[in-house]
Amino acid sequence: MGKVIVNSNDVSKGIKLKKGDTFRLIGTDSTKVLYDFLCDCGFDFRKEEYKNVRKQSGYIKNANERYAVWPMIHNNINDEENEKWKNEVFDNYIKETWKFRDENHVFNDKHYNRFLNDYYDAQRLRVVFVKMEKGLFVFKGVYKINQQRTVHNADDAVLYFEEVSNVYVNQK
Repeated sequence: MGKVIVNSNDVSKGIKLKKGDTFRLIGTDSTKVLYDFLCDCGFDFRKEEYKNVRKQSGYIKNANERYAVWPMIHNNINDEENEKWKNEVFDNYIKETWKFRDENHVFNDKHYNRFLNDYYDAQRLRVVFVKMEKGLFVFKGVYKINQQRTVHNADDAVLYFEEVSNVYVNQK
């Protein structure tokens, strides 16, 4: 495990985040604390266009010019699942499964369109933070989708993300 960073003041311009660095986020509104921390890491979520995103923790497609941010709240490490998708974290890759049909096999157009429009972005690099337990996140690395391994059909989609860097340099 990397160094423990208690607050965003420990991250300044030019400091590298390394795979395994751990962040203990302290506060009563965990989503707000997370986004404030990410702002201090060089991602400006205080802009008006992120007003709705700040209310939920999830993938942010255009966090800055080059990167998306993926604070992975639901994952196999902390045993938190979502009925619409599943995130499995491995040593140097991530497997994300999207389910487009509910338990009654009814196709969910809204969920499918959200997947296509908001999440499936093959070119953007993702800076990944994995939630371990309440208030504790680990920097996992920088990932990019592997289009050759991705499977997509009418029922579900399975995306594979491969690590392209175990370091992120704060560009703030």
